[in-house]
Amino acid sequence: MKDAAPPIMTAARFQAEYREHAGGLCGYLQNSLRGNRALAEDLVQEAFIRAWNNRQSLRDATAFRPWLYSIAMNLLRSHCRKPVREMQVEVDDTLPGVEGRVQAREELERLSEALQELSEEQREAVLLVRVQQMTFAEAALALDVPESTVKTRVRRGLFKLADLLGL
Repeated sequence: MKDAAPPIMTAARFQAEYREHAGGLCGYLQNSLRGNRALAEDLVQEAFIRAWNNRQSLRDATAFRPWLYSIAMNLLRSHCRKPVREMQVEVDDTLPGVEGRVQAREELERLSEALQELSEEQREAVLLVRVQQMTFAEAALALDVPESTVKTRVRRGLFKLADLLGL
């Protein structure tokens, strides 16, 4: 009789993965949600719950990050299909350096608006590769597409962003 293989994802390993990836995943989702941090945090929590509940389907522990992002993107897509969406941007103009913060906020808003002009596929690829700093291979796993498709989407997305931003 064969002994069962030890689980790839132990509770301790999962906690370490949470500490390593929760912040970046929240930032990625917040970007996709035009700054709605509360909703991004909710989706991160749900993504980790689903990851824990389905950890037996993870075949390679080194692929945890793209696997987690694919779960989160599916949650994001499901949320965006709902008829009522609440998108908001938090602005805190009471802190020191208000002018610099306002200018930075305006630039971020411009970039966010330009990102929304990309196709969903281009936006996801650009955010994963350029913002979350995934490799093309990791992004391909997360998006469940060939690596060459990710490269094409990123290239086309960056060209379109440059055009939209007048760069």
